[in-house]
Amino acid sequence: MKAERKRIKQEAKEQYKKLVKSYKPIPELEEQLAKEYEVENATVSILELDTDLLAETNFLIGRNRGQIEEKPEIKEEIEEESQSGELPGMELTTKTKKKEIKLKEEPKELKTKKQLKKELKKQATSKVKKSKVFQRKGRLERLKQKKMSMRLKKESMKIKAKSKKG
Repeated sequence: MKAERKRIKQEAKEQYKKLVKSYKPIPELEEQLAKEYEVENATVSILELDTDLLAETNFLIGRNRGQIEEKPEIKEEIEEESQSGELPGMELTTKTKKKEIKLKEEPKELKTKKQLKKELKKQATSKVKKSKVFQRKGRLERLKQKKMSMRLKKESMKIKAKSKKG
């Protein structure tokens, strides 16, 4: 169990290092970006392509973004309800209602070191709880508790039986 905890703590530390140092500039590329080349009648410099800039100039190139249209779905549902003159539950045919689509929340950006540590601790505990060793230990503890309660129950039954006889 201790070895499992140490391993999980080590994994959490490695993840923390990755989170802290997510971008490291490559020196060779930095040198290439800094240089300007002269070709016949023009000067050429290497620039990084920005997806947002490309999306503005050409609508086919750029970041993939989903189009969210929640308001029309809600309007359609309201229109369907208002059109029917029947009582709810007494319709001759059942109508399928369109429900709102809930999008997954984007992961929160960790602003402070305290929040980051809290998130890592949360991940570590969830991994420990999912581990087979932890689950096996929990099962053994439950069995011990069950045996103990059965034993106490039998003893109390014996005491009650003796008190009735005597």
